[in-house]
Amino acid sequence: MLVNPEIYASVMDCLTQIDAWNDIAVNNPIMDSRSRRICSKLDEFRPELSDEVVDSITQDIFDYVTASIDTGILYGIQVAASMNEIIANPNIYSQYIWENMLQKREKAV
Repeated sequence: MLVNPEIYASVMDCLTQIDAWNDIAVNNPIMDSRSRRICSKLDEFRPELSDEVVDSITQDIFDYVTASIDTGILYGIQVAASMNEIIANPNIYSQYIWENMLQKREKAV
């Protein structure tokens, strides 16, 4: 399914610019320690590389992490929508499972 980039950007901005998200992101010790580690490693390159190059690499890493977070959020939304569909229509899900079991049984015979 293709997503309109403008709608996608707006949804991601709304989801990640709320207090709850910021609280989790800022107070997550795993994220904090990994961020500090990356910044520390990049700072080690400053004597050999220009500040502009290190800053560019830092921005690329940030952009990659942001894209990964967005992908995870979109996947979570799809999972939640699927679970909602199953909860709202348990008969359809039960029928699907039953038909799959019958097909497997027929193939095994």
